[in-house]
Amino acid sequence: MSMQPTTVKRTLIIADILYAAALPLTILPAMFSSMLSDGGSSPAVYTAVYSLLLFPFVLALAIIAPWIFYRLKMLRTALVLLALPLLAFLPILVLVLIPSLVA
Repeated sequence: MSMQPTTVKRTLIIADILYAAALPLTILPAMFSSMLSDGGSSPAVYTAVYSLLLFPFVLALAIIAPWIFYRLKMLRTALVLLALPLLAFLPILVLVLIPSLVA
């Protein structure tokens, strides 16, 4: 099954619009992420701090990098790179949804 470049391009445009709209909303939590360690430090706290701190950069990378691979005709790689923000936010989701894993 072959991927159509127009379908991939449409997906990249939609993802870029969503990621660009979310980018300003991620900067404030990133700035205040270091305050998470005020209550004490543990590996879970450091994981949360680094995840929130790096998330705006990962989001910006997910806006730019897929287009490079799209131009190189590496369509599947471009689509995989769209999942970077989800993978970067996964530690926060695990800490919030399954706190017994880190206790």
